[in-house]
Amino acid sequence: MNNIYKVAITGNSGSGKSLACRYLKDKGIPIIDADLIARITVDEDITLRHALSKAFGDDVLCEDGSLNRKELAKRAFSTKDNKSIMDGILHPKIIENISKEIQKLSEAGSRICVVEAAALFESGFIGIFDFLILITAEHNHKLKRIMVRDGISKEDAETRLKAQTLDDDIETFADLVIENSGEENEFINKLKRAILIINDKAERFLNERGIK
Repeated sequence: MNNIYKVAITGNSGSGKSLACRYLKDKGIPIIDADLIARITVDEDITLRHALSKAFGDDVLCEDGSLNRKELAKRAFSTKDNKSIMDGILHPKIIENISKEIQKLSEAGSRICVVEAAALFESGFIGIFDFLILITAEHNHKLKRIMVRDGISKEDAETRLKAQTLDDDIETFADLVIENSGEENEFINKLKRAILIINDKAERFLNERGIK
């Protein structure tokens, strides 16, 4: 995967990662949605679902054996330890499948790819990326976005955020931090500048390796 420039976009729930990736996709940059790959991976792998059931109880599965995502989220995000257990079950297979998608893009001739991934640090996946973007926002903005998006209470949104890696811990490793607590047009302008940076970094990265 050394002939493609790999960018990760990370940040807590409600920070604006998905909006950022939609914008980049509209500008022609290939996006890999780690959450979508995770969903497909779990749906297709009964072994993972059974492991989740064993760790968190039978109620995390529906009667037909499919994953009850709302119940799993409620239990897995209740504590950092529980989230670590869930991540330990899911991440190895998800990382394997994300790597396959990156390889497919590389073989198809893509020069850049962006992976939207909330749990880079928990997964130990950060090391494969050439450039890391952290999307951050004020706590109250994150809460409101999570509540609206997922239809959950403020208490549940707080619990979910508490189980995630702090922005300050991620910022130490980030190559670019984009703050998203203002108006959407402000955020878009920051993303426009980010694209210029990514393209410049990718060009130099590929030139150094003799890739045209």
